[in-house]
Amino acid sequence: MNREKKTLFGLLAGNALYIILICIIGIIFVDNKGQWILGTLWSGIGATVVTIHLYFSLQKSLELDQGTAQKRESIQSILRMIIMIIVIGSGLILSKVFHPIGVVLGAFALKVSAYLQLLLHNYISPKEEE
Repeated sequence: MNREKKTLFGLLAGNALYIILICIIGIIFVDNKGQWILGTLWSGIGATVVTIHLYFSLQKSLELDQGTAQKRESIQSILRMIIMIIVIGSGLILSKVFHPIGVVLGAFALKVSAYLQLLLHNYISPKEEE
């Protein structure tokens, strides 16, 4: 498996671990547990979609010249931002279905998993012998 795919899987594993942790914390402290789980999962799915989009977008941009790649990634970055705005906005608007705090916390999954990725990378990929 190439290095980029290992990084993607590390980010996805980080997303999943963070969402599970936030769900467990919410179950302990929040009264409306169903809304909490739905809200956290909703924005966690959004963060996962953004993670996958980032991977494929960067793969495509690496094949382009620098100027074209910069323009393309600027547009793709805006698209990812719009996706998260839609996910968070719909989660907040539908507050009878999704817990608003769970939605907001779940949206940070990609950010947290980026920090955890280096830790997880050591556990996900086997040690390569030199």
